Amino acid sequence: MQLNSCIEKIEKHIHRGSSKPIFINLNNSQDVKELIDHFNVGGNKIVNVASNDQIDELPTLDAILGLIHDRDETIFITGISSFARLMGQSQFASILNQIINSQSVSKAIVLLYQCEDILHDIISKDPRIDSHIFFIDGDKQTLPKIIFVKENVAKTLAQPIIIGMAALIKEVEYTNKKVLYVKSHFKKSNFTESIYYIEELNSYFEAVKLDYVPELTSSDEELLNEKLWRMIAIGCHRNGGLKEYFCSEIGDIQNIDLIISSWPVLNEAKKALLFLLLKTHSNLSKNKIFNIAIINTKSMDDLVYEVYKSILQFNLKDKNYWEIYEERYQLLKVIGISEHTANKFCLIAEEFEEEALNYLTNLTTVERKLTIKLISVFHKKIDEKKLKDILQHTYPELYQYLLPYDYGKSELNSYFNTYKKLKVENYITQEFYTRVEEEAKERNYNLILPTRSEKLSFLQKQKSILYFVDALGVEYLSYIAQRASNLKLMMNTIICHSELPSITSLNKEFIEYFNAAGTIVYDDIKNLDKIKHSGKKEYNFETSPYPTYLADELSFIDEIIEKANAKLDGGYERVFIISDHGASRLAVIGRRETKWEMRNKGEHCGRCCKVSDDVIDESNEYMTQENGYWILANYDIIKGGRPGTVEVHGGASLEEVCIPIIELTRMPEDINIEVLTKIIQTGYKIKPILKFVSNHLLNNVNVLIGDKRYTAVTTDGKHFEVELKGFNREKEYSFIVLSNNNHIVKDLKFKIKTAGMSDNDLL
Repeated sequence: MQLNSCIEKIEKHIHRGSSKPIFINLNNSQDVKELIDHFNVGGNKIVNVASNDQIDELPTLDAILGLIHDRDETIFITGISSFARLMGQSQFASILNQIINSQSVSKAIVLLYQCEDILHDIISKDPRIDSHIFFIDGDKQTLPKIIFVKENVAKTLAQPIIIGMAALIKEVEYTNKKVLYVKSHFKKSNFTESIYYIEELNSYFEAVKLDYVPELTSSDEELLNEKLWRMIAIGCHRNGGLKEYFCSEIGDIQNIDLIISSWPVLNEAKKALLFLLLKTHSNLSKNKIFNIAIINTKSMDDLVYEVYKSILQFNLKDKNYWEIYEERYQLLKVIGISEHTANKFCLIAEEFEEEALNYLTNLTTVERKLTIKLISVFHKKIDEKKLKDILQHTYPELYQYLLPYDYGKSELNSYFNTYKKLKVENYITQEFYTRVEEEAKERNYNLILPTRSEKLSFLQKQKSILYFVDALGVEYLSYIAQRASNLKLMMNTIICHSELPSITSLNKEFIEYFNAAGTIVYDDIKNLDKIKHSGKKEYNFETSPYPTYLADELSFIDEIIEKANAKLDGGYERVFIISDHGASRLAVIGRRETKWEMRNKGEHCGRCCKVSDDVIDESNEYMTQENGYWILANYDIIKGGRPGTVEVHGGASLEEVCIPIIELTRMPEDINIEVLTKIIQTGYKIKPILKFVSNHLLNNVNVLIGDKRYTAVTTDGKHFEVELKGFNREKEYSFIVLSNNNHIVKDLKFKIKTAGMSDNDLL
């Protein structure tokens, strides 16, 4: 029947004063409201079976029957079907059966909700009650979904929350909402048979996804931990949304890239907020690498890892590859790095073999060491020039180590510049091996180099400080010069040779010399020496043949240069760095036991042995006798000696005996170089001459173009000329002015112009 017809029947029922309860079935909340509103007048009572006193409890069947039985006033009872439906289909039918078939004297009018099927079933079994049940023909409304919300989570929702089961039972029949959110101690598990579709909302992630960031998917819960989701949920609730929360807590979204650059100083909560905003709102940032990483990351904890991996998406042949690499490099510096994350990336990168050199950085130890390992493994497949080009971007410290250095002697230049290359490659060419054998026989260093002691008296020890660095050979001078230049330090170097054998006990005389002059001496700096022959960590040649320890050597040298710089800022005028001896990597790689057997066993990894007192040893052409020792100058080891595992010293190879006396001073702040020939002509019978002038006297001046040196000539120490043989390509060049291997001024420019070209042709 229609609602109006039903209302008329109810009014007649009330008017007659009938003492038998009647039951009204309604199908939608609109009809329920209209009916209740119509009768909510006068003395009529409207009662819901849910208790007002127990807001989070369910009614009992006895309590419901008590409401119906023996009522001598007109009372409208609601909520029975809402409650019974929670109990499941069978209990739903059972409860209605008991209520309808109870023999009671009552003027109760019971409103039921969408119970048509059950009521018809009851009538079919007992047709006598048909006259007491009325059906209203309204459109059947979809039952709402019920979601139980965890108490703390409920506080963060923007949705209206129903507090307790009593309020839920009252709400179900009055609402047209598709979903009802309920805060209750009841759970979904309490209503396993319920006719309602019931879910739970127990996490802050679900709250954020529901009300503030609908772009999230279920898999996105792993983006943050529960603590951070709670923070996001609370912040969004207080501010009315994610963007509003971001602006309130961090700043204007228009400044997003500036905010990204401040990542290291953001606390974890702000990082999470920034991360989530970028994850759910693509392309807010102009940083291509960051956007790629954000898209691919499955968790904020993996963000740095995804930034590392992002470079793998780009083609190495792209003309702007190194620009992209630099963007990633700077981003890694900004957002923070870890050895653990870098190690994960290295495991992937290594699969790309020599190409991986293009993906690594110098930001972590594991990357630096993998770079060295890859060069060692694949050096025969890598063009030397291409490798240096790569290293300038990826590992500039290693590039600086490999740069040519002017040792002041051509034979030393060719030897050590080759030695450094072979050390990194972990390889000895036959040509170099032959040269070592020749040097071992001739030992020309005695003729071309002074001893360290000969030069000590010339050193200015007033207002000076000394660092005695054990095992610092001349191979590191190009690197030290570069690092000193970066700190605006001048380096003056004297190349000497050590006493033999090249061991510490015979090469510490300079310490007493400085002590006698009252100079402060730091004489326990053995980090380099320990790295070289302790065989600790992964450096043992027997277990890991790659020279990855070089990364630690360069880092240690950095520390020494930084300390020297600090001392020069602290009142000292100069810092000396002096070593006792060098060391040889190639002697470890090329080791072989000498065929000449000595009376005494080899010491210091077989590089020397004591001279026998009672037996005349049979020496060989590669040996020399000094200070009661036989010393090998080639890469053999004396029988009985324990082979070295990283590097060795004690012998007389050039890398073991050539040592530097390094003097560091502060570079003049006002030093300036002016290029006089900014455009240089070249052509038939025209020599290209670069001219420049210095405002300070300079000596031993060279210019460095790329990795090649060109000697500058001068008549007064201020005006210089350099003949640029072979320069005929029309382009702009950058160069560095060197004085005594010091980088005086960088990034100077000149252009080559072919005779007959106009200036505009160069633009």
